[in-house]
Amino acid sequence: MAYSGYLLKINGTTVPHRYMQHKSCKIKVNTQDLDSYQDEHGVLQRTVLEHSEIKIEWNFQHSTNAFLQDLLTIFRNAWGEGPERKAQCEVYVPEWDRYYTGNFYMPDPEFTIYMADGESIEYDAMRFALIEY
Repeated sequence: MAYSGYLLKINGTTVPHRYMQHKSCKIKVNTQDLDSYQDEHGVLQRTVLEHSEIKIEWNFQHSTNAFLQDLLTIFRNAWGEGPERKAQCEVYVPEWDRYYTGNFYMPDPEFTIYMADGESIEYDAMRFALIEY
């Protein structure tokens, strides 16, 4: 199935493109090896595993707290308030020209406050990533 208008769904909810800064979304197939080594002739001997981990990462643009919370609401609805941040995601994988569904987790996001006053908070651009188990 070719591209169908979205890059990422989390538990069936599409993450709108407006939450991804232009030219920042990266989607990678992480091939995994098991006990690869170089033999006595210096030739790499690889055992490539069938399962590849998919990783999607993007920058969330400089924004207000309200706009950031809109995106975080999508995440919280997917995995609740617990510490694991795990959800089923559907990601468009350009290398395969199809969508892939798997269980993903989000590494700890880091929020850099650009400016805060008595009424609002603004954040610098920040990176979000989802990595398959």
